[in-house]
Amino acid sequence: MVGFRTTPFIIGLEEEIDGPGKEKWLDLAKNDPRAFWGAIESKKFPFDKNYAEEVMLVACEAYPSVAFSDLKYYRNQPWIENVLMTTLEKNPVFSSDYAFENYKLYKKEPWAKDVLRFAGTHDLESLKFLAKYKDEPWVKDVYLAGVRKDASIAVQHFDSIKDQPWAKEAAIFIAQMSPKSAFENFGLFKDQPWAKEVLLTAKENSNDPWIAFHKAEFYEDQPWASEIMGLETGESLRVSNGSDSYWAMEYFPYYKNQPWAKDKIMEAAKVDLYGAAYSVKAYGDQPWAKEIIDSMVDANPEDAAKAVFVNLEAFQEQTWIKDIVNRLVTESVNGVYMTVGYYDSYKDKPWAKEVYETATSKENLVRLAKTVPWKIDTYKEQLSELPWSEEIIAISKDKETIINLAKEKPYTLYGHHELYADQPWYKDLIKIILQEDPIKSFYISDSLADKTWAHEFYEPAYKVLAQDPKGNQQTYLHIIESMNRLHEEEGAKRYNLLEGASVENLYDMMGYGYAELAGGLGAQEEDGGDEIYTSTYHQVFNRILSSVEKEGSEEDQNAQGSALGRFLLQDRQEEMLATFFKGVVEFSRTDDLMNALTSSEQQALISKALNYTVDNRDLTQAISFSQMFNQIEHSNIQDMIRQAMIDKMNDPQTDLEAKNLIGLMGRWHLDKSKTAHKNKEFKEIFSDSKYAFEHQETIKLDKLISPDGVSRQMTVFYKGKDGEYHHGVFLNEIEKNGYKKNENQGSDGYDVYTKSYRAKTIELYVVKPRSKDDNSAIHQIKKKLENQNASIDLFVHRGHSYFASQSAEDCLGKGNVAPSPGLVIDGGCGGMSRVNNILSKTPEAQVISTPATGKGEDNNRIFLATNESILKGQAGSEIDWRNIENASQAHDYIFPHENISALFIKAYNNLNQAMEPNIQLIQQQSR
Repeated sequence: MVGFRTTPFIIGLEEEIDGPGKEKWLDLAKNDPRAFWGAIESKKFPFDKNYAEEVMLVACEAYPSVAFSDLKYYRNQPWIENVLMTTLEKNPVFSSDYAFENYKLYKKEPWAKDVLRFAGTHDLESLKFLAKYKDEPWVKDVYLAGVRKDASIAVQHFDSIKDQPWAKEAAIFIAQMSPKSAFENFGLFKDQPWAKEVLLTAKENSNDPWIAFHKAEFYEDQPWASEIMGLETGESLRVSNGSDSYWAMEYFPYYKNQPWAKDKIMEAAKVDLYGAAYSVKAYGDQPWAKEIIDSMVDANPEDAAKAVFVNLEAFQEQTWIKDIVNRLVTESVNGVYMTVGYYDSYKDKPWAKEVYETATSKENLVRLAKTVPWKIDTYKEQLSELPWSEEIIAISKDKETIINLAKEKPYTLYGHHELYADQPWYKDLIKIILQEDPIKSFYISDSLADKTWAHEFYEPAYKVLAQDPKGNQQTYLHIIESMNRLHEEEGAKRYNLLEGASVENLYDMMGYGYAELAGGLGAQEEDGGDEIYTSTYHQVFNRILSSVEKEGSEEDQNAQGSALGRFLLQDRQEEMLATFFKGVVEFSRTDDLMNALTSSEQQALISKALNYTVDNRDLTQAISFSQMFNQIEHSNIQDMIRQAMIDKMNDPQTDLEAKNLIGLMGRWHLDKSKTAHKNKEFKEIFSDSKYAFEHQETIKLDKLISPDGVSRQMTVFYKGKDGEYHHGVFLNEIEKNGYKKNENQGSDGYDVYTKSYRAKTIELYVVKPRSKDDNSAIHQIKKKLENQNASIDLFVHRGHSYFASQSAEDCLGKGNVAPSPGLVIDGGCGGMSRVNNILSKTPEAQVISTPATGKGEDNNRIFLATNESILKGQAGSEIDWRNIENASQAHDYIFPHENISALFIKAYNNLNQAMEPNIQLIQQQSR
């Protein structure tokens, strides 16, 4: 059993378990699998006992992988088949690979084929091993069983059996079971003489009549592609409904040269004329295209104008286009402004001048100004030379015109209202626009930020939000995003948007905003800028505290509880309350929260937080709870927490995994508190050595420097006022400290600096302030490192918190420039909340980050102090983080020996190695 070949787990085991036997063995197998397998390896387990099978089943359930990897210790037992099959049934994902890898240990057994067939069909990823056993008689049966279970996954392992004489049979079976997979994986068998037969089979077995067209990209270069698509007669192109007509038009290029092409498009147009007009890009060069466009103009000239101009390039060479455009200008407003707007795309055509003059006639522009007045503003420079341009502009800005249009169609002006922000009647316009949907006030908040009357619209909007906060999650995130965009503006303008928000609104905003930052509560996969910034979080939390302070006097609070306590102890959704706590802790506001509560409320909330953490095995919440414990200054509150943890540990309903979680929480507090050891019961429980954390007071020098004596490092900056400034300051600092710019390296996107001392060199890649989606410099650095067979040893994120996830995604982990750096420095605000994300990509790295505001000068000092230790350190030596912390004076930063997130995750994973099925859950929670 890999990793357990030593015997410290079984010291004294013989004396402990030689008594009654079965119960102790069962307890050991369930609660301490490491010690149990140590006993197996040292031949202390009594395989001759009648309870041996029962104990082995328990042990293999706790640690399923060893059922096969340690097979040699019990391969001769009569119950071996039952143990293996039971283990596979209960934990196929964690044991199937081992079933294949250890096949040689049991290949002669009559049940070997059954075991592998079960493994292959319950964990299809294990089919990758079939190539290794290609000559075994059971391979066909196992693979075809996998196809029957899920052909879409099994086909991905087709390479494993492609040389078998029955490969065609397997491919045909895949086509029958999953036609879509057969098409999409056509490349696996495209060179086979039976490839066409596979796709014909897939087409026949698909319930999607359009599958041959949908997947044509995979086989369209084959000489028989037209046969698969059925282009000889066109019968495969049904146009009986809107969906069919859409696909008939979408795939026109495949059959445009067929004699029946016109009839099919005409059929499609009868079913979906609008779609036919928009699809004109496909058939616009055909002589019969005008018939369809004329029909569209007859039916709906406004929509026809959009379709024609969006696809103008497809048919602008046709002789009939002039007549169509003239009709659109005359019969539709869209025709007028699109003729003007698209002028550059057709101005060299012989018909251009005539249709443009018609569109810009006074009569047509007046019609445009009264119907879509914002279009006049869009084209005002283009129209400025017309003698009636000023008159047209005046009409488009006329109060009566705009107000009447807003009354008639409120949403028409939405998105264009800012054109009138300087008008004295702007407030009246906003009132009309928002009359049916007050929440929209948040989506136009940028144009209201400096208006003293904006709160009049926010107040009713917040009342609507409070009725359904979960349903309005995106609106809350939009409010946060709006404040984020104004992060460099003065506070009054930035936080004007919060006027009218209730405590409930602010609570929901904090919860959803922090969840977006931490990746919980349905956070969006893409980083959209709506995760809450540090400064925004503090402002929102301050408003919660100031709001509740106004809700009751001190006497009222003593009698009835505090206003904030009453609010939080209502029937709050558990996950949101937990997320609220996480945010409070991560942003170091625990004492502020506790000071606003009464003693009984403190106890109730602590109990809620602890129970939620343990019951949900929430690793990130456990880390936050541990941090909260040590942030609290009041000893009576600490006593409450200690007692709650003792009670939970002593509760007979608390299982081993839960105790591991609480044990680490308590041990962290015991290690960090000056008073916790005074509680004898607390000390006795949590001083257990199994809860001890890894020591990261130091880092080995060879983790930060490659064998060639070069420490390769990367620092990434981002665009923006702050980014540009700190990039300049950083370059100035490193140059003052002896770093030299290498003029022969680097590019427009990055610079390379070096500093050497004796036989060691720092090679520093400084990525210039980049936009969020610009990876060009990083790709260049990656290519250069790949050519050197090297990678980054130390990675530094320098940018706002909202750019940090992009740094991790683009630079850290497998396949990136820093797949496994020894050290990651997250210089952004609130970096402690992102440690889990970093460790999920590069689990062996040590991490320096801050729960507070990231400061440029602190980042520079940490970086320089670390590198001085690298350059001057002796081979085989270690860097002491306490020295770096003292040298840099960056006391707001958390160095690896104090970094609870990193230490906690590693300790918890180590404790639960014996519970493999839970490891994946832990890793998911910690991302």
